[in-house]
Amino acid sequence: MNMAVYPEKEDMIKVEVFRDPYRGLFESKINRITDDNISIGPLAINELEYVPLIQGDYLQVYFHRSDALYEFKSSVVEYSGGISTIKITKPPEKNICRFQRRGYLRANCNADAKFTVGKIKKTYDANIINISAGGTLMQSKYAVSPKDILDIAIRINTDNIKKDIQVSGEVSRIERSDLFAVRFTNISDSDVKIIMNVADDYCRKLRKKLMFIK
Repeated sequence: MNMAVYPEKEDMIKVEVFRDPYRGLFESKINRITDDNISIGPLAINELEYVPLIQGDYLQVYFHRSDALYEFKSSVVEYSGGISTIKITKPPEKNICRFQRRGYLRANCNADAKFTVGKIKKTYDANIINISAGGTLMQSKYAVSPKDILDIAIRINTDNIKKDIQVSGEVSRIERSDLFAVRFTNISDSDVKIIMNVADDYCRKLRKKLMFIK
C-alpha cells in the first residue's frame, strides 16, 4: 500500500507535457495548494519563452518527499500565459503514488496508433500517452465507451526502438471525452518484450533527469 502525500509550497517539481511540439520535461515550483487546485510556476522553454499550456492539457507531475520520488496525473485548469501562475487539478491522495510502483513499468511516449472498435471496420487515429505491458493510455477524437473492445496497431518510435505492434484490449477507464485507458486482453509475447524494453529504457533515462529534485 502506497503512503500518499502531497507536495508542499515551494517544493521543486518536474512537469511532463504531452502535447506536441512542447512534449518534454520541465522544471517548476509549487506556489500554492488549495482544496481543489495546485498552482505552479510557468514552464520555461528558455529565458524568454514559456510552454503555452491550454485548459485541459494532460500533465504528469514528479516530486520528492521523505527521500522518495512521487508522481501524479493532472491537467491544466487555468493559465493566461507568460510568467503567470498555472493552475492545475489537485489529485485525490489515493492517486499520488511512488514512482513506477505498479505491476508493470510504464513509459510515457509519443507513439501513433490506429484502432477499430468491436466488429466495426472503420479505423480511428490515436496518440499513445503512455504504455506498459498491461495496457495503455490513449488520446483520440473518437469517443469510446467503457468496456469497448479495441484492436490497436501501435507504431513504437523511440530513440532506440522502432517497431510496429498489434494488440487487443478493453476500455477500462475514461478520464475525459478524448482520453481513455485500455487494458490489454490479447498481446503476443514478442510485443510484451518490446513494450517492456521501451518502458525500461524510458524509466532509466527519466530517473537520471529527476535526480536534481530535493
